[in-house]
Amino acid sequence: QWVVFINSDGSSTVNLELPEGYIEYGWKKVNTSTILSSERVFAAGPGEYEATVTEKFGCSRSFSSPFK
Repeated sequence: QWVVFINSDGSSTVNLELPEGYIEYGWKKVNTSTILSSERVFAAGPGEYEATVTEKFGCSRSFSSPFK
């Protein structure tokens, strides 16, 4: 479980990062199917998020455990 706090600069987002080297990335809120971003680094607002990646040869992973 991840706990995200408000940044010290007062912004209400925090960057969540996935490892480099994949050809596709996906971020979505828990219990939704809408992909919010396909970038490796995602500026997440309050909420719980899940991530997925796709490897070079098309193998993909299920969505991760939630980032909270």
